[in-house]
Amino acid sequence: MFQIDLRSLALLRILIGLAVIGQLLTRLQDFAAFYTDQGILPLELARELLGSASYWSLYWLNSSPEWALFLWSLNLLFAIAVVCGCGTRFSLVACLILLWSLQVRNVYVLTAGDILLRLLLIWMVLLPVNRFWSVDAWMRWCPRPLYLVENSWATTGIMLQVAAIYFFAGIAKLNEYWLSGEALSYSMQLEIFVSSWGRQLLNWPWPMKIATWVTLVIEIAAPVLLFSPWRTQYLRGFLMGLFWLL
Repeated sequence: MFQIDLRSLALLRILIGLAVIGQLLTRLQDFAAFYTDQGILPLELARELLGSASYWSLYWLNSSPEWALFLWSLNLLFAIAVVCGCGTRFSLVACLILLWSLQVRNVYVLTAGDILLRLLLIWMVLLPVNRFWSVDAWMRWCPRPLYLVENSWATTGIMLQVAAIYFFAGIAKLNEYWLSGEALSYSMQLEIFVSSWGRQLLNWPWPMKIATWVTLVIEIAAPVLLFSPWRTQYLRGFLMGLFWLL
């Protein structure tokens, strides 16, 4: 029930590495404004607001823009190494430390996605994500897999982690807006986010209600059904399709 195919773990490594690269490139657009003393949050103010006893960051070692850009560049290099599977475990740890440091430098521009990315990197450090499609495997720097699956407390942990994200997102929606079926209609009225296609959906109130309730059911029920011992493989494939549709 808690086995993960090693090829799936390799694909996870590649995709998470690409996600880190994407985040770094996105943050580069406003790098000076958000992560240097030339921007809206000088280093001393950031440390004062957070309190150095609870947080730490490599960006706190120096307030110069050159140092911040150097750390950003290192983070990008290690993220590329993660994608390629080169010195994978070391690269993952380095990428995690540098990503944490970047996030702590300005916590006011973070989303839940940033926290999730950090959590997945922690689990990946504990998993054999380099056994396939990696420089480590090609150079024989990691042992050849005896089996195509990994079954350990780390595979259990990462699966429960992802399931918990959806399950508690659904639990958090148990309020009058979602239970009444109006939540998606309200969201389509947010002009800053909605597209022209989204505005057209407002002309279909009942399908919007059904979509609201279906979303609620998927987020609460699907994470539980992921661990069903009955036809686990086929059920998970179906449930993954539902998650993608969300």
